[in-house]
Amino acid sequence: MILSIGNHDIGFNGYQDGDLDKNTNSYYLYAPQETKTAADGSKILPKVQERNTYNYHTLGNTVHLTLDSGYALRNAGDQEQFFDDTSAKFPDRARMANFHVPMFPACFDNPSDVDMAADAVKYWGPLFEKNNFASVFENHKHLYKKTFPIKDGLPNPGGDGVVYFGGGNWGIN
Repeated sequence: MILSIGNHDIGFNGYQDGDLDKNTNSYYLYAPQETKTAADGSKILPKVQERNTYNYHTLGNTVHLTLDSGYALRNAGDQEQFFDDTSAKFPDRARMANFHVPMFPACFDNPSDVDMAADAVKYWGPLFEKNNFASVFENHKHLYKKTFPIKDGLPNPGGDGVVYFGGGNWGIN
């Protein structure tokens, strides 16, 4: 399982800038999503304080980015550079991503989600397109959706673009 941080993991909605203690938060303690290389070359888990809410995994001929859509970290800044660095590191792999709050939701029911989606469209949308991401998996809403390919922020049926899947909760109502 490749997990991304969300409101149920941290106990508050995004963009609330709540107090997040890595030493007691279950996401950081029980769902580490990254490794680092030890002195002997082996892969080990980073210490809790060194764990990020964004990272990547390679699966077969793909690279899969996990992003933080505004819970512990905002969209702009470090994650933008992470997009470009990771895409450059794996130029010949198909690219996918996952995060919590959808960029193109089927519905909005929380005011902070509107701001979070707008920032993701602004900062990440161009990066998904620039780096030729095939698909993006979004997980916050308790429904399922699949978009047409989206290019330049608009549906592009039958054409190029990024397909956004999800809504979240694995279909559980």
